[in-house]
Amino acid sequence: MTQKLTGTEVIMDDVAVYDFWSWAYSDLLMNIVRGAFAEYLVGLALELTIPSRQDWEPFDFCYQGKRIEVKSSAFIQSWQQKKLYNPAFSIKKNSKGTRESDFYIFCLYSEQIRSRANPLRIEDWKFWVAPTPVLKESVLDKKNVSLRTIESYFESGVSYSQLRDHLDEAIKDPLS
Repeated sequence: MTQKLTGTEVIMDDVAVYDFWSWAYSDLLMNIVRGAFAEYLVGLALELTIPSRQDWEPFDFCYQGKRIEVKSSAFIQSWQQKKLYNPAFSIKKNSKGTRESDFYIFCLYSEQIRSRANPLRIEDWKFWVAPTPVLKESVLDKKNVSLRTIESYFESGVSYSQLRDHLDEAIKDPLS
C-alpha cells in the first residue's frame, strides 16, 4: 500500500510535492485527471478516501461489501474543441472478458460553456448509480456507453449531496 503524502514533503530546496501536483495535475478537464478527481468526489461522498487511491485495481471502491467502479466524462475537454464532446463512459470488460464491479457510478462534469468551466464547482457534477447486472442487460457487450444511453436506462443524474443515499438505495434493491 502506498503511503499517503501530504504535499509538504520536500523534493529539494524549496520545492515540495504539492508544487509537483500543481504543475502536473491542475488541469481538471484533462481526462486522466478528471477521472481521478471524479473518483475522489465519490470517495468523499462514501467516506472512503483513506487509504490513498490505488490505480489499476479491478474496481475503485468497496462499499457495504459491494465493488464500485467510477467512470467520468464531460462535454468540455482539456483540448480546444469545435463542438461539445458527446459524453461517453468506458465500460470495457477486463482481459478475462468480465466486469469486476457490482455497481458503476457514472460522473458527468456537466458545464457546457468553456469560459465558465471549473470542475471544482461540485454543483456542476451529476452522478448515476448503475447496478452492473442492469448495465449488462442494457448495453450488452459495448466498450463504451453514451450519456444518452445512461439517461434512457436510469433516472436523471443526482447531485453530489444525493449520491450516497442513492447508492444506498440501489444496494438495497439493485434491480429497481
